[in-house]
Amino acid sequence: KRKKVTPVHLFEGVILVLLTELHVVVVILQLSQSLTPWDVLLSLIAAATHDLDHPGVNQPFLIKTNHYLATLYKNTSVLENHHWRSAVGLLRESGLFAHMSLENRQLMESQIGDLILATDISQQNEYLSMFRSHLDRGDLCLEDANHRHFILQMALKCADICNPCRTWELSKQWSEKVTEEFFHQGK
Repeated sequence: KRKKVTPVHLFEGVILVLLTELHVVVVILQLSQSLTPWDVLLSLIAAATHDLDHPGVNQPFLIKTNHYLATLYKNTSVLENHHWRSAVGLLRESGLFAHMSLENRQLMESQIGDLILATDISQQNEYLSMFRSHLDRGDLCLEDANHRHFILQMALKCADICNPCRTWELSKQWSEKVTEEFFHQGK
């Protein structure tokens, strides 16, 4: 049986992404005045759960080994779908949002899914193309809920993959952790 080693996806990695998400949204993008409490809630939940129950291997590995997750999610955004569904299960099981209407809970779950699915690196070019198009047209409007949601998707993408942009010492530590994860995947 494969030992579950996920050095990149442990608690400290989740906290680092969560704090980076806050930094990107509040400091870099200066969106604190433009976001609704709903936007902030969704963003923080997605950042905290975007790697929930990570198996310690990447999507191509899951697909090549016919892993049950690859089959379940039809080889599409396998990890991200799993993280999202795990987050939904956790939220439902906790009863944290039981006071909300079914319609609002379903909307929240769907929007958290949209945020987490945006972290799929295989979809990177699609998101960058959409972002460039918005920038070229100059049509991003923070009063538009869909535009705010797209900006939060981009912020979470940045928070998720920004380790090479950190200080050398921190970047090196995370590089070693991801290398260790890849090494264990190949065993």
